[in-house]
Amino acid sequence: MSKSSRSSQVSIAPITWLIFLGSMIFCLSALYISAWTTTGPSFLPLEENIKPIDRFLPHLLQVPSHGWDLALPSVAALIFCSLLRFIPANNWTRSLVKSIWFVVAVRYFVWRTIATINFASIPSLAFSLLLYGIEAIGFFVLILVAIQSVWSTDRQRIKQADRYEQQVRSGEYLPSVDVFVPTYNEPEFIVRRTVMGCQAMDYPNKTVYILDDTRRSHIRELAEQLGCKYICRSDNKHAKAGNLNHALPLTSGDLITIMDADFVPFRSFLTRTVGFFQQENVAMIQTPQDFYNPDHHVRNLGVDHILPNDLATFFSFGQTTRDTFNSVMCCGTSYVVRRKALEDIGGYYTRCVAEDSPTSTFMLTRGWKLLYLPEKLSMGESTRNYSDFLKQRLRWLQGNLQIFYCADEVPIWKSMSLAQKSFWLVQLIGCFNPLFRAIMLLSPLISIYVGISPHAATVDESLYYFLPFMIFRCAVLAGQ
Repeated sequence: MSKSSRSSQVSIAPITWLIFLGSMIFCLSALYISAWTTTGPSFLPLEENIKPIDRFLPHLLQVPSHGWDLALPSVAALIFCSLLRFIPANNWTRSLVKSIWFVVAVRYFVWRTIATINFASIPSLAFSLLLYGIEAIGFFVLILVAIQSVWSTDRQRIKQADRYEQQVRSGEYLPSVDVFVPTYNEPEFIVRRTVMGCQAMDYPNKTVYILDDTRRSHIRELAEQLGCKYICRSDNKHAKAGNLNHALPLTSGDLITIMDADFVPFRSFLTRTVGFFQQENVAMIQTPQDFYNPDHHVRNLGVDHILPNDLATFFSFGQTTRDTFNSVMCCGTSYVVRRKALEDIGGYYTRCVAEDSPTSTFMLTRGWKLLYLPEKLSMGESTRNYSDFLKQRLRWLQGNLQIFYCADEVPIWKSMSLAQKSFWLVQLIGCFNPLFRAIMLLSPLISIYVGISPHAATVDESLYYFLPFMIFRCAVLAGQ
C-alpha cells in the first residue's frame, strides 16, 4: 500500500471528535438558554402553546360540577374491578365483562377524539396529532385483542388430552416419535439434564437425538454415555432452523418433539400430546413454557414472589384464545410436530432469523391445523441477564417482522381467514411498539422543554374519562 493510500485512511483523532461534540453541545445549550421565557426554559412560549382554548363539548361529554358526580365513574370502575376477583373466569363471564369494558373504552376514546386535540398553535397541533395517532393505533389494537381474547379453548383441550392419553397408554395409538435436543453452546451439564429428562418421558416408542451445532467431542461422548443418538453437521448455515432441517432426513419418526437444551420435559409430556395427532389435519401441538428461575426484571426489582414471568399471560391465556381461531404460534420448544407437515412446507423455514413462528405461520397458510394444550409439561431456564434478554427479544422481533416480507412464499393476507389475519395484523403492529413507547415516554420531556402541549383537557375531564378507562384496562387485561 502506498504512503498516500495509508494517509487517506487515517482516522480522525479522538480529541477532534471531543472538540466537535463539545462545540455542538455548547451551541445548542446557548440557543436553548437564549430562548428562555418568563415561564421557564422552553424554545416556544408556553403561554402561546398551553393556553386555555374555548372548546365546544357535546351535552353527553359535559363534566359534572359536583365532586361526587365527578368521581362516580372511577369509584364504580374500582368496585366492579374488585368484584372480578370473585367472578369465575370462563368464556361467558369474559364476554359480559369485556362488553362493559368496551362501553367504557369507547366512552373514553370519543372524549379523547372530540375534546383533547390542542389547536392553540401549529407546533402544539402537530404534536397533539402525533400522540393521538399513536394512541388511536393502540386503541384499535386494544379493542381487537379484547374481541380476540373472549373465547378460550383451555377446558376443551384438557378434556381431549384426558381422553387421548388413555388411548396412548393402552397402546391403541403409539406412533414413533423422534425427540430432538438442539444445542449450540450450552454447557454439558445442561444438555445432560435435558437428555435425561427426555429419556425419562413415559413413552416407549421414542428415540432421543442430540443435535450438536458446535461439533463438540465431549457432547458426542455424552450421547454415547447416555445411550442416545448424536447428529452434527459441518457448518452452521441457517442456525437452529438449519440444524433441525439437517436432522430431518437422518431420522424417520412419524412425529418430532423439539426440546431446547435448557428445557426439561415432564414424564407425561408425550402421553398428553401425541394423541392429538389422530386428527389427520393436525400439524403441531404447542405447550406452555414455564421457568424454574424468575426473569431478571422481577428478580432485580425483588418482586419475583409477587409477579409471574413476563410471558405468563401469553402462555396461560393468549395462546388458548388463538387456538379458538386456529392461529396458534409455535414458540421454539416444548412442542410436537408431524413430520409430514414439515415435509409439506419443505422443512423449517429459513428466510427469517427465528424458525418457530415463521414455520407455524407457513403451515397455517397451507391449511394445516395447530393446537395448543394449556398444561405445563416442561420447565426451562429464563434469561439471566439483560444482555441475553435483549438478544432473545431482538431475535423474536426480527423473526416476527421478517415473515411479512416473505409473501411470495407465505401468503398471510391471501391464504388465511379473516380471524387469522386479525392476529397477524396485531403481530405486525406490535413489532413497532418499541417506537411508539419511546415517543410516548419522551412526550413529557418534549412538552416541558419545547413548550408545547399534546392535550387540551382539564384535570376534571381526565378524572372523569381517562381514570375509569385505565382502571378497567389494567384490571381486565391483567385478569383476561
